[in-house]
Amino acid sequence: MISHAMNLGSMMLISLTMTITASCVLKLHNFPLDSQKCHLEIGSYAYSVDDIVYEWRPEEVGVGHKEMAQFEYKGAQLTSDFNVFSMGNYSSITVTFLFRRRIGYFLIQVYLPAIFVVMLSWIVFWMEKSDIGTRMGLGITTVLTIMFLLGSLNGNLPKVSYPKALDWYLLVSFTFVFLSLIECVIVYLFAKNGKDQK
Repeated sequence: MISHAMNLGSMMLISLTMTITASCVLKLHNFPLDSQKCHLEIGSYAYSVDDIVYEWRPEEVGVGHKEMAQFEYKGAQLTSDFNVFSMGNYSSITVTFLFRRRIGYFLIQVYLPAIFVVMLSWIVFWMEKSDIGTRMGLGITTVLTIMFLLGSLNGNLPKVSYPKALDWYLLVSFTFVFLSLIECVIVYLFAKNGKDQK
C-alpha cells in the first residue's frame, strides 16, 4: 500500500509499507557451532536502470526484535547491485542478516552428558579382569546411552543429507565407548587363556 509519493525534480520519493515473509536456507555442516547469513534481495523486474535505480540510505535497516532463543543477531550488511539480463540491466538492493547460534543449550543437553558417559565407560579399566559380567554390563549400558543420545537428538534436528559437527562428535564418543567394551572382551579372553595354560 503506497502511503504517499512526491516528485523532487528528477528524483521521486515513494513511501510504502510491506510485510514480507522470507525463508532462509541454512548450512548446517558446523551445527551447533555455526553462523548463518540470510539474504533478502529487492529489485525491479519491470523497469530497467534507465527508469529506476535502487540505493540504500545509510543505516536504513532496523531490526525490531534482536533477541532469539537459538540465534544471536550480529548485524546486517547492505549492498547494491545491477543484474544483467538479455532484456537489459536491472537494479537491486540486498540486505544480508548475520546470525550466530547460541551454544548454551547444546553444552548442557549434549556435550557435557556425552563427556560424562565416555568417562563412565572408562571405569571398566579399573575393574577386576575376571568380573566380566559387571564389566560387560557397564560397557553395554554406556553404548546404549550414547546411541539413545544420538537418536533422540537427530529426531529433533533438521533432516539433512550430510553429517553435522554434532553428529561427528557423538560418533567419536560412541567409538570411545565401544572400544572400551571391546577392551573388556579382549582382556577377559587373555586372562582366561592365561589361566587355562597354567
